[in-house]
Amino acid sequence: MEWKALENDYLAWMQEEKKQVEKRMEVLRFQGCGDDAMLEKIRLNIYDAFEAVIRAGEKQKAGEEIAFCLSRLEGIPAMWEEKLKKAQLHENAREVAIESVKLETARHLREKFIEGMEA
Repeated sequence: MEWKALENDYLAWMQEEKKQVEKRMEVLRFQGCGDDAMLEKIRLNIYDAFEAVIRAGEKQKAGEEIAFCLSRLEGIPAMWEEKLKKAQLHENAREVAIESVKLETARHLREKFIEGMEA
């Protein structure tokens, strides 16, 4: 798929996904589930970070946008994997939950980007 079409489709999909995360976060807050709402807020932050990566892709040389985005979408989660390992080692359940949400969200967003490339 051509970069501009991929970028537009992916960002449109991402906006819809973010709306769903925001709704879940608000419901959880309303229900008094503060910890779960916090995890949804973290998920939303990952969407924002990955959106920034995609937008930065448009500043790359023609033909290099996808490779740039893929390298960032794969590289960013590497530090979270390390933090997850440390949290597991120290049996820190809160940090395990946070890093797990980050990694799960990053994996979901990266997979969707790759699906768009293959379309």
